[in-house]
Amino acid sequence: LQLIPNHWHCFLGPSGIGKTTLLKIIGHFSSYHNDFKGKIAYLDQKNTIFPWLSVLENIFIFFTLKNKKITSSVRDHAHHLIDNWGLKAYMNAPPYTLSGGMQQKIALMRILLDENALILLDEPFSSLDYFMKKALYDLMHRYFSDKTIVMITHDPREAILLADDIFLFKSSPIQCSTHLAVKIPQVREENSPSFREYYTKILAFFEKVT
Repeated sequence: LQLIPNHWHCFLGPSGIGKTTLLKIIGHFSSYHNDFKGKIAYLDQKNTIFPWLSVLENIFIFFTLKNKKITSSVRDHAHHLIDNWGLKAYMNAPPYTLSGGMQQKIALMRILLDENALILLDEPFSSLDYFMKKALYDLMHRYFSDKTIVMITHDPREAILLADDIFLFKSSPIQCSTHLAVKIPQVREENSPSFREYYTKILAFFEKVT
């Protein structure tokens, strides 16, 4: 298992085999690497939004916790994201007034502002509806294309839509059995022949191991 800089890697496999544990191990060992030290972000479907803070305060929370100065460029970047991600009207609102998808946008904005070198995502879109997922996929393509990402998902379609590399896992303890390099240009369409080819390969793999 090799992580490629500026690539999106997806872990796909059955529940309960240790994918989340593997993700945390990657984060632990990467924290000792000079390129990643202090620059690793972790996000799951819970998003860790602080209910007593406004949207803007939640976006800046990493700066507050690390006692880092919020420069004018950082503040401008935050306002750009808020405007372009559809949260301008909620900038000073408490998080409980936002949907789950909106809250996940806040968590992703925090990662962008903190300029992390490695981003670990544990099923970040699994609790969202289809339309919010599609909106977030588009934002991820536009704003995270130069990031090194490792994401767990149970959705083959999501993996093909987002990933440069898909790792298929089986059994417990966990084993990486197959690696698929996704050679489809962005933006990807689910009804394209190349998409269906990868989808068929993934289904065939899991039909053999289950």
